Amino acid sequence: MEIYDGLHAHPRVRYIGARDERAATGMADGYARASGSLGVVLAGQSGPGVTNLVSGLAAAKAAHTPILSLGGSVSTDQWHNDAFQEVDQEALIRPVAKAVFTVLKSDRVVPMVEYAARLAMSHPMGPVHVNLPRDVLMGEAPEIELGGTLAPSNPNHRDAVEHVLRLIGSAERPVIVAGGGVKSSRSGSLVEQLSDLFRMPIVTSAGHRDAVNNEHPLMLGQMGPRGGVLAAAVVAEADLVIGVGTRFGFNSTFFEPDTFRKDARLVQVDVDSASLNRYWPVELAVMAEAGSFLAELLSHVAEGAPSGTETVWFESVKERAAQYRQDRSSTPESSDKSPMDDATLFHTLRQSLPRESIVCLDAGTWCLKASEALDHALTPSLFTPLDFASLGFAFPAAIGAQLACPERPSVALLGDGGALYTIAELSTVLEHDIPVTMIVMNNSAWGAEKAYQHDFYDKRYIGTDLPAHDFAAIAESFGIRGLRADSAQSLEVAIKEAFADRIPTVIDVRIDPEILFSFRKDVFRKFK
Repeated sequence: MEIYDGLHAHPRVRYIGARDERAATGMADGYARASGSLGVVLAGQSGPGVTNLVSGLAAAKAAHTPILSLGGSVSTDQWHNDAFQEVDQEALIRPVAKAVFTVLKSDRVVPMVEYAARLAMSHPMGPVHVNLPRDVLMGEAPEIELGGTLAPSNPNHRDAVEHVLRLIGSAERPVIVAGGGVKSSRSGSLVEQLSDLFRMPIVTSAGHRDAVNNEHPLMLGQMGPRGGVLAAAVVAEADLVIGVGTRFGFNSTFFEPDTFRKDARLVQVDVDSASLNRYWPVELAVMAEAGSFLAELLSHVAEGAPSGTETVWFESVKERAAQYRQDRSSTPESSDKSPMDDATLFHTLRQSLPRESIVCLDAGTWCLKASEALDHALTPSLFTPLDFASLGFAFPAAIGAQLACPERPSVALLGDGGALYTIAELSTVLEHDIPVTMIVMNNSAWGAEKAYQHDFYDKRYIGTDLPAHDFAAIAESFGIRGLRADSAQSLEVAIKEAFADRIPTVIDVRIDPEILFSFRKDVFRKFK
């Protein structure tokens, strides 16, 4: 209550009251990713208020999202006494946060909160949680003058630049992989410059298709099993793969040995030393912030720098890239089908969503398809739960992104199962007049589970079908505009109406329930 009282009529801090602490953490996550600054979440209640943070903080840790998490805690004189709502909050949060602290004296609250904020923003960034016991908040403390900035420092990496340039000069089939570090440092234009200078195709790591402007002619999409066919093929052909701001982790590679050529040389640039040389043996590992490293690399490129890129291969990549773009822009043969299939849905979204849109995705197979199927011209424009793959991420993240970037349209694209996780936050956007748009891909099923039962368990469906919810009607019951679409034409109309004015909107999109995708074919065997 002391924190709430301090926020009352505060001149700079805007308070957004969510309906659930996990959703509030997702909002802080989306805000931090979109703004490039610190997200803050307050779980004022000890016990259940803090336990509800866990999934949101775990997703933020996986994404290296800087979040300051503040949690109430029981009074110190009641610890280890089965007090009301008592739980070991340090032990609970420690696995899903970069660090956890408990403040024991009132005069340490401000310094510890400031330190936690700085730690969250320091490389590698991530969520930091501070427990604030009841008696500590009730105490008094002198005012403290704070100064400085939360901007992270960048490690020195000059020694690696000449090595990288030599590798590029000798490579016949070089590829650059732009990861989350490129996105968070907003350095996609530097990747494009390198591509233009050295005739290097560009791919991104999984979940970061927006790290580079998708309109660049050599931007091929996401690498890996969940990415694009062309991007995966070109990476597999490369004799030099330069990964900047990426772990080369599970979602981008599935740790499959044929991801790279056996003789391919790998360069990995990442600000997190723990990720370097961890999953793949690399020839050169550079601990550096992506934007700073790219800028320094470009500053050392001499006029007419040599490029070893093989002309025949490079021209082949250009031709395949042009065909890839033509195929994406072509109207699918199934465009008049109702309900829609995936080709029609994603083509319509590519054509209809505003160019400057921020799109937040949930977990689930249709969302995995969407991570590669949509185009992004601005950075950042795509937020996903990445390796943590948590349902209930998209809508809160879209709310946070909308608050961070009020001038840009913010869209939550999610399945009907995921929508049910956080549907109560419609009340939040109504209360605070946040003009976010929720697009529900509605097939009345838990799509991933149904796909696995279809492909591997002889269609023995259990626990996979959902009631045919009308999300437009649900939205209207909250006092929010609800629209419906079951064809390409009706979806175009609904999107145009949704973005014609600045009010919260839910679009219920009926998609073909017979279309099922099994992404994880590696972990199941067929049962008779």
